[in-house]
Amino acid sequence: MSKKKRISDDSITVKQNKLPIILTCPHDGKEKPKDIDIRKPSNYPPDCNDPFQLSRDLNTRKITKGIAENISRLCKNEKGVYFEIGRIKRDRCDLNRRRKCAYEVHQAKDFYDEYHNSILRKIKDIQIQNTGKNSLSFVFDIHGMKDSKKSDCKVFIGTDCGNGISRLLELNPNALFDKNGFIKLLIEKGIPTCPSKKDDPEDPNFDGGYTIKKYGSSGHGFQALQIEITYSIRRNESERKKFEEDVAECILKFCGQYI
Repeated sequence: MSKKKRISDDSITVKQNKLPIILTCPHDGKEKPKDIDIRKPSNYPPDCNDPFQLSRDLNTRKITKGIAENISRLCKNEKGVYFEIGRIKRDRCDLNRRRKCAYEVHQAKDFYDEYHNSILRKIKDIQIQNTGKNSLSFVFDIHGMKDSKKSDCKVFIGTDCGNGISRLLELNPNALFDKNGFIKLLIEKGIPTCPSKKDDPEDPNFDGGYTIKKYGSSGHGFQALQIEITYSIRRNESERKKFEEDVAECILKFCGQYI
């Protein structure tokens, strides 16, 4: 496996107190090892029936780092969040899939394990520190999507239909839509978001993948949300940077009630 340094908060030299928040970005890796061929749908078991994608989620690594940097700025550099960005190109290994659906050759295993083991180490760190009775911990999984032809929404939120945030919903059934609800805050920032109301269903194409299921309430007990960002935001630098600032503010305000 390549010895290049992975893109994670471990590379930050300034020591900060970390909030119990992890940002993950599986689909904007750039490495394409010569000994790992492009994946083919025919090489996977029949139950790997998720939509087969090879393209990267352009600029989601920039957005992930930008959100993390803005959270640090808003906390006057005294606090920060964890983040993990996958290194390998999605067409070689899909880090947001079950192992048997993620890669075809053994050489890709190291990239897959590196990514998920690093997330697990961060989870362990947070669990050791975050021991309050009602203190929650959060994962925000950052993705990109094409501009929707069926909706004016520019961001789609997925929680595995509530399973990824079940502990949060026990504490507050209206957690995403009340005064300081994450979706409510995004909409107030002028970001058209789906679902937009409590009773609206999550889009089945963007309701949360492997990361949400593995690390969410039904998995490792974190409150896990998938953020799908349309291309119109990701392609435009000024719009992207404003989005990073807005989302950082929303995450802090939303999570601050529960951490």
